[in-house]
Amino acid sequence: MRSDRYHDVLYDHHCDPRNAGGLENPDLVKSSEETSCGDDGEFHVDVAPDGTIEAIAFESESCAVSSAVASILSTELEGMTVEEVAAIDGLIAGRFEGQYPALRRDCVEGPEDVIRIAAQDYLERAGAD
Repeated sequence: MRSDRYHDVLYDHHCDPRNAGGLENPDLVKSSEETSCGDDGEFHVDVAPDGTIEAIAFESESCAVSSAVASILSTELEGMTVEEVAAIDGLIAGRFEGQYPALRRDCVEGPEDVIRIAAQDYLERAGAD
């Protein structure tokens, strides 16, 4: 993975993933069920009473890029509100645009899509209660 084609942050999170593994009794769990490339990952999230992300972890059977992005997201989203996470769009792809091969676009965007949908689902369930 290390080359001029990948950003150093992606390489760092690939070599030293943060928050890998699950959480015990998370408030929300979302798996990447329908990916075009076969990546398989799952986010676990604890939500504080005020609606902020208290803890986030991931389990991944994915490529190096997708796992690195999940690790980056796990560090960046902690402390954000669920509403903010539900509205993210292009956070990671925008930051690393041009710093990964185009054929890896789905690997970069996929984990963000999963956690955004998880937050949206959580808000829908909370609104229905």
